[in-house]
Amino acid sequence: YSMRVFRSSKVNGPYTDISGDSAAKPSTKLASAITGSVGELLMFNYKWSYMDQGYVAQGHNSAFVDDDGRAYVVYHTRFSNRGETHQVRIHQLFATESGWLTAAPFSYAGEKLSQLTANDVAGSYEALFLETTDYANKVCNTNSSLKFEANGTVSGAKSGTWKFSSSLGSPYVTVTLDNRTLEGVFVRQKKESAKAASSNVWANTAVGEETVCFTLINKNTERSVWGYKLS
Repeated sequence: YSMRVFRSSKVNGPYTDISGDSAAKPSTKLASAITGSVGELLMFNYKWSYMDQGYVAQGHNSAFVDDDGRAYVVYHTRFSNRGETHQVRIHQLFATESGWLTAAPFSYAGEKLSQLTANDVAGSYEALFLETTDYANKVCNTNSSLKFEANGTVSGAKSGTWKFSSSLGSPYVTVTLDNRTLEGVFVRQKKESAKAASSNVWANTAVGEETVCFTLINKNTERSVWGYKLS
């Protein structure tokens, strides 16, 4: 299970990713399609530090735009320690300044994009750099740390700069980390609960306190980066 994003100016294609690779590019093995670099990786096996288990095997997805113009991805996830049990989830999707899709880090709980200031953004974040992992053994991407300063600098696991979009303004953002360019948004969201819901049909687990989050796409590696503010 590996959700990838491609786009086209025509409904009948051709569809390509950020680097220009075709969605129809053949693969000799299923494993190379799952772990390879073709396609913008929307999300992949992950576990926030406060959770009792990780979320894995995201897939069987559908995406749609609602009447209010907001976009969503509906998909199932399995868990790192619960066998084949799965849960249906919804995350909101956002378009970056360049028009690529990126997913909110927590499940949908009615959040909307709103104006943020540099002081709203400033603080320490738990971050997830979403890379492909040993999916067969349910290995998860786990926490890193980033600190955003109001003066536009970033430090922690990677260093660089950040600024609100020159064309779209807040909350759209451009971040440079270790000389790589990332685009996305900051959004206020409710943290999900520490324990995965017991239902294998539907659950909205975003029941925790609200905090400032970010979702970014690395335009060089085509990988997503998520984070939520700790302080």
